[in-house]
Amino acid sequence: MKKELDIVKNKTKKVSENCAEELKEPFAGKMTQFIEEAEVQLKDLRELVEDCAVKFLECMKFYNFVPKKGPIESATPEDFFTIWYPFCSDYKNIWKKEQVRIQKEMLKKERMLINEKKKSLQNIEVKKTTASGLKEKLQKRKSSKLSDLQQVHNQEGEGDKGKLQRRKSRLSETSLDSLEAVQEAEPSTSSTPDTPSKAATGLKAKLQQRKLKQETDNVPEQEEY
Repeated sequence: MKKELDIVKNKTKKVSENCAEELKEPFAGKMTQFIEEAEVQLKDLRELVEDCAVKFLECMKFYNFVPKKGPIESATPEDFFTIWYPFCSDYKNIWKKEQVRIQKEMLKKERMLINEKKKSLQNIEVKKTTASGLKEKLQKRKSSKLSDLQQVHNQEGEGDKGKLQRRKSRLSETSLDSLEAVQEAEPSTSSTPDTPSKAATGLKAKLQQRKLKQETDNVPEQEEY
């Protein structure tokens, strides 16, 4: 980097010497500023390199590194790190394997805990609790209303049936009473023409019964609920 900076200095100097005064700027001013800043940065970099060389030598001595050729001061980073590269590669591979092993152990422990929980839950008795939510209350209210309506319909149907039955029984009672009254009103004789009178009364009774039956049949029956 120092050699490259020296080349840039020489080229800048030649341009400044050979060009006219009115064409020097802004080239001369910009390049002068760049060269001054580059020299400061190059000086700092040189100090860092010297410091790094001293630390590198101390590091090799700390690990008791012995180079294949020459003294330790002449060893380069390539000679030293050729030993450490396979070590770092092996360490990386072993670290990955160790992470996989730890993960398997963690999964095994989790499975054991799940199995233990399942075994403990098998001995627990589960009791069903009665539903007490809003939906259950509405369902009970609906069912109670339906049962009440059914009872009302049954009672109405039974009431209509009872009315019809009572009406028929009354009609039958009145028919029997009328028949008895007719029989009592007819004269009873013990003479020989007794046979025609009995026949007349029997025919009249039959006609009366037929009439009463027609009246009962003509009574309209109400619809049952």
